[in-house]
Amino acid sequence: MSILRDLVEPDFVSLASPTDSIIVVDNASTDGAANLIRGWYSQVVLIANDSNRGFAEGSNVGISYFLDQEFDQMHLLNADAVFERHQHLCELERAE
Repeated sequence: MSILRDLVEPDFVSLASPTDSIIVVDNASTDGAANLIRGWYSQVVLIANDSNRGFAEGSNVGISYFLDQEFDQMHLLNADAVFERHQHLCELERAE
């Protein structure tokens, strides 16, 4: 779960404007990650799958939400993605 904390840390969320969203798809984790995510920031939208559908299907669930909301930009990350500290922030800033 420390990877989740690193990805959705306060400075990561601070890049988001009040109208931006960070979407987390939980694939029926058993480590309490979904409950942890529920307590985070207002920009974090949790989609909790009832079964582990794998990365591809979990991504499709998130992509469907993205398309329904008509967002402008999306970044997909697997839970085991590892970044150097703040690398993800630079990637998001560069994508703007």
